[in-house]
Amino acid sequence: MMAIKEKYQVKKNWMGDPCVDQAFRWDGLTCSYAISDPPKITGVNMSFSGLNGDISPDFASLKAVQTLDLSHNNLTGSIPSSLSQLPSLTTLDLTGNQLSGPIPSSLLKRIQDGSLNLIYADNPDLCTNAGDSCQTTAPQGKSKLVIYYVAVPMALIVVALAAVLMMCCLLRRRKTRGLADVSVKPRDKTPTSLALASMAAGEHRLSSLRLENRRFTYEDLEMITDSFKRVIGRGGFGYVYEGFLEDGTQVAVKMRSRSSNQGAKEFLTEAHILTRIHHKNLVSMIGYCKDGAYMALVYEYMSQGSLQEHIAGKRLTWVQRLRIALESAQGLEYLHRGCNPPLIHRDVKTSNILLNAKLEAKVADFGMSKALDRDTYASTNTLVGTPGYVDPEYQETMQPSTKSDVYSFGVVLLELVTGRPPILHGPGPQPTSVIQWTRQHLARGDTTSRPWWTRPLWEAATTSTACGKPRRSRSSAPSEQASAQRPTMADVVALLLECLDLEKGAGGRAGAAAAGGNNAAHGSFCYDDGDSGATASLAHSAHVVANNQSTDDGSQSSAFEMEHVRFGMMATGPATRGSDLNTDKQALLAFAASLPHGRKVNWTSTTQVCTSWVGITCTPDMKRVREVRLPAIGLFGPIPSGTLSKLDALEVLSLRSNRLTINLPPDVPSIPSLRSLYLQHNNLSGIIPSSLSSGLTFLDLSYNSFNGEIPSKVQDITELTALLLQNNSLSGPIPDLRLPKLRHLDLSNNNLSGPIPPSLQKFPATSFLGNAFLCGFPLEPCPGTPPASPSSPSSQNAKRSFWKKLNLGVIIAIVAGGGVVFILILILLVCIFKRKKNAESGVGSSSSKGKAIAGKRGEKSKGEYSSSGIQEAERNKLFFFEGSSYNFDLEDLLRASAEVLGKGSYGTTYKAVLEDGTTVVVKRLKEVVAGKREFEQQMELIGKVCHHQNTVPLRAYYYSKDEKLLVYDYVPLGSLCAALHGNKAAGRTQLDWKTRVKIALGTARGMAYLHSVGIGGKFIHGNIKSSNILLSQELGACVTEFGLAQLMSTPHVHPRLVGYRSPEVLETRKPTQKSDVYSFGVLLLEMLTGKAPLRSPGRDDSIEHLPRWVQSVVREEWTSEVFDVDLLRHPNLEDEMVQMLHVAMACVAVVPDERPRMEEVVGRIEEIRSSYSDTKTSPEDNPREGAF
Repeated sequence: MMAIKEKYQVKKNWMGDPCVDQAFRWDGLTCSYAISDPPKITGVNMSFSGLNGDISPDFASLKAVQTLDLSHNNLTGSIPSSLSQLPSLTTLDLTGNQLSGPIPSSLLKRIQDGSLNLIYADNPDLCTNAGDSCQTTAPQGKSKLVIYYVAVPMALIVVALAAVLMMCCLLRRRKTRGLADVSVKPRDKTPTSLALASMAAGEHRLSSLRLENRRFTYEDLEMITDSFKRVIGRGGFGYVYEGFLEDGTQVAVKMRSRSSNQGAKEFLTEAHILTRIHHKNLVSMIGYCKDGAYMALVYEYMSQGSLQEHIAGKRLTWVQRLRIALESAQGLEYLHRGCNPPLIHRDVKTSNILLNAKLEAKVADFGMSKALDRDTYASTNTLVGTPGYVDPEYQETMQPSTKSDVYSFGVVLLELVTGRPPILHGPGPQPTSVIQWTRQHLARGDTTSRPWWTRPLWEAATTSTACGKPRRSRSSAPSEQASAQRPTMADVVALLLECLDLEKGAGGRAGAAAAGGNNAAHGSFCYDDGDSGATASLAHSAHVVANNQSTDDGSQSSAFEMEHVRFGMMATGPATRGSDLNTDKQALLAFAASLPHGRKVNWTSTTQVCTSWVGITCTPDMKRVREVRLPAIGLFGPIPSGTLSKLDALEVLSLRSNRLTINLPPDVPSIPSLRSLYLQHNNLSGIIPSSLSSGLTFLDLSYNSFNGEIPSKVQDITELTALLLQNNSLSGPIPDLRLPKLRHLDLSNNNLSGPIPPSLQKFPATSFLGNAFLCGFPLEPCPGTPPASPSSPSSQNAKRSFWKKLNLGVIIAIVAGGGVVFILILILLVCIFKRKKNAESGVGSSSSKGKAIAGKRGEKSKGEYSSSGIQEAERNKLFFFEGSSYNFDLEDLLRASAEVLGKGSYGTTYKAVLEDGTTVVVKRLKEVVAGKREFEQQMELIGKVCHHQNTVPLRAYYYSKDEKLLVYDYVPLGSLCAALHGNKAAGRTQLDWKTRVKIALGTARGMAYLHSVGIGGKFIHGNIKSSNILLSQELGACVTEFGLAQLMSTPHVHPRLVGYRSPEVLETRKPTQKSDVYSFGVLLLEMLTGKAPLRSPGRDDSIEHLPRWVQSVVREEWTSEVFDVDLLRHPNLEDEMVQMLHVAMACVAVVPDERPRMEEVVGRIEEIRSSYSDTKTSPEDNPREGAF
């Protein structure tokens, strides 16, 4: 169906599985939903769909279709004979098309025997007899073609006139437009016009978002919700109301509240994302509303509410919890892998996992997802998430990633396991997270507070709490993050599938475990309803999210113990010793002795296998070993042959997440009793053995180095439900695996080639991605596929003969029509050229350079117009501050040559060179939330306080509804950031120790001055960073961009600026003078170390803050480890640098009251500066304070 959609460019919202859900199947399709068989397409209705071209041969692939309706379209060509091979087809409707040629004899035969009803009326060129020559319709067809070619010139003339009218409307519209949005290009040495950059804005317009779902009006929503009578939920976007469509379908209407900070563009972007996303485990969007100021999204209704409500009500069995966990993980996996670009949810929590009537889980509120391009991380300016679920690394760096969702999902799993919310409010003064609560209970050894918990399960749960914590060791910094070591959601899905697969056999062991008496440490456990095993399965899944991260003390939770209770051990007691069990014991001891392992195994010849050995599960009669589970224990080397193969009662073998190498011995996967084999995340290589057990139901060999072809013997494993071979080096074609029970397939990221077999085309595209030479549905069509509508030689000959037969009148009409169109286009171009020339001359006469602006420099006549056609009295309001010597107006500024200097957190900065050679810096602000009056008041205050030699003065500003511009003096040597971190090519400003002290002192003096002015001395910079410290020709420091923080959006924190932000600002988003001191301390550390304030020290994408890194280095090693190597080249400076480092560390104190004031910082730096002998008198020794 996707090939059909692509061929005809169908405008229907066909995505995902056509029959994924009976309630949300594709529009126009009818599907069968048998209990024993997967859904099949039985009916296709594409009538009145605007189809063009011939009938696609892909229709013949719909083997179960019974009714095919292609009526009332523009289909041409002949009827393909392959349609007669559809065994279930009973009705074929081709009415109202332009089909031609004879009806295939095979179809006529089916019509005659009564097995097919063919409707083909209103196809004048279609022959009703296979033997007809169809020549009888030629004159009629020719006459129609003559009429068609005569009408073409007239149509062209109409189109040309319409184009002229449209151009006129656009020109009139441009006259009434204000300043266009300024779009920024990368820094380019080629000067460009600032006005042209503005006109070339690349921002998306709202009209460009074409949404295919139904669009509702506000009146529609009032009728659907019965005047918004019943509220069923509330979120950050607004309230959610219950509603019913005309056909009785129950829906949820999510209305945007007035307090929401999401604008119209963001709303339509979200709606656009939702229209492209369709998955059975994601809540589907039915439509949207954008009616004036009213915005809403209409979703499918989830009758059972959220997972949060069910956990709180204790209404879910453990099997249901396991299935919900799996379905939620599949939804998130689709966002991460199935969307292009991938999407990050950013707010995974139990209240965003909804349940339908069948308790099937669907992830909701993914419209706020962050799109990723090619990188793992995506920058964002706003922290999105719910306390308790937010990844600490994301909260610290403001860089969400797919691993942030993994962390949040781990918290959800802990909720499912413990039944407790993510944040617990206990008797203590501070709330506790469920992660910390779990860790505390484990540290006390408290495993009796809830009888259904066992010590091993607690250890499994505590391992999951480390999923977001940094790993600490003697050689690593405290801020080294562990997100890179978390699994992907695809890994989580695979492991949850493993849990669910093994859960099928857990019910019979639950009863035996319940009878285990007092030896609960080795027995199964149950929760309320007696379901055993699923709890441990789910705990293991939460553990997987953690991926065996170390706890604070450096110890690791025992994977052996976790696996020991994963699906329950049998009741304890003396095992029955027999020759069979003894054989298994000797085989396991030989296996352990032959394979080195990083963690000691408690397998000894003197202990009992079934009751003491970790990782071992026996049969109910305690006579044979049935399961061996040794994940992530450091096994390395080749798997010894002739050991595990002796366990002829073995059903489950899990050696995943180790370091196994070399080939997989053929005798391991060929164990006759083997049902599940988990060897993922190792380094096994060679070919996959063809001797696979025919009883396998789950085979996971992913994330290894297997090569060669997929064994054709896999076809013989008829009971196989999951085949996971992703991330290997497999090559060759995919065998035609006709496995009736196969539900989960992943062959992605290999070197497979050739077409995808028809038997596997029911699986999603994510199952095959990463195979460059793989083709066929659901991927791209294979090369060599016949083009959609090729021109046959006969048709080309017919066209040539037709042109030969055209009479002279028709040819004259065509030529005349073409000439008229050409003349109209020529006239249009001449008019545009004259208009442009007149506009340019008007600019020269109306510009009055040197006149004052905003009343102080005079005003232009209200009747004069600029080049863009806007009245000067409305546009030209460039306000200059007293003392400014500049003499230009807004038109001069827009015509200036502009060079992009950079993009910052507050906007884009340009270097503008006016026609008279004057050079200024223009900053275009973005995300300004202050109104005009507040903006002008703040500008007046900034203009008064900028009279200091260590501050960059603000010379002028421009304000309009859509545009805010600031004009500064141009400082030639650029920023301190460029001097510290720019490339070391020739011409880069060299900063020795004396220069850095001078810059630090100048910056401190400028900040101290700013803190002392304003109303009550409360002026705040709010954005101290090295790129906002500019260097004059004498290498003096000039502070810029002060006072703008109050105008910007409150939650605005750019990821690159997190390193300068104090802890309290990250939490409250409110800068203070003390937070300015913290930022200055980071700036000092940046100058002392030469390192960026936020950096990735290694390849694991971990992030470390500069103050924390310095704190982690012992003071005795500051000289060798901390200071910039460029400074160490100069002798006898260590003492001064250490003193400066003490000043910086005092400034970055965690408690704001412990930080010094900027006046104190100036005094301490002056003392350091005067302590070395080569100090010379500088103009900065006697700074000139400016009054206001």
